[in-house]
Amino acid sequence: MLQQVTFGDGGPKVNSGGHRGDGGSDKRIESRDHQIKARQQTTTTNNTQVIKNLSTSTSNQSKFTIAPLILECVRLNKLELNDMIKQHLTDVRVLDIQRSRSGIFTLYATYVNSFNRLLNDFTQILAANGQTTIKIFVPRSIQRIKDTEKVAFVKRVDLEVPESRIIDALMETGFNVESVVRLTNKERNTPTLTIKIIFNDSQNRNTFVQTGLQIDSRHFSAESRIHSIPRC
Repeated sequence: MLQQVTFGDGGPKVNSGGHRGDGGSDKRIESRDHQIKARQQTTTTNNTQVIKNLSTSTSNQSKFTIAPLILECVRLNKLELNDMIKQHLTDVRVLDIQRSRSGIFTLYATYVNSFNRLLNDFTQILAANGQTTIKIFVPRSIQRIKDTEKVAFVKRVDLEVPESRIIDALMETGFNVESVVRLTNKERNTPTLTIKIIFNDSQNRNTFVQTGLQIDSRHFSAESRIHSIPRC
């Protein structure tokens, strides 16, 4: 509050004035409000951007749902490999092709059918086009799972029944089999009544588990794995 003193005939007079600088104070308050709002908007924008980036990162991490394939000893670049797949495997869909510094490729198939086509047919195609030293395979940890899915067990098969007769019975029924082995007792090193059968693929194994083993007039149930008996 400013006061003005004047001297006249009646003595000094005090005149009360207005608030000097009220206009400047209002402007400072208004400017401060604008700054606060601007900071709030910037913070909101940054938070939105962070959420968007996290969402994008999560999406990128979850897009690979099928096991990768490793391709070694290929004297091609990524574009040449991509064009060869497009030319010779027109029905195959690949989500991504990655190449390490050592020249090893990792292929990510979009669908299971594409994965199987690459695994089973791509080696011959590359070999026919001058890439005779290539190797294509599934990483070991995944390969163990795939191998387990092709195995079945048959219990209580008499010792008199040879493995060759079991193979003949399976082939006559239309199954594709890789091997038939009678398990042995590790402690006594003697044959047991359990037969381990490895099929060419999981589809053959799954069908066999449902139908079982038929040898002439005898039928044996099959299992996908051996259930261990807990020790008490």
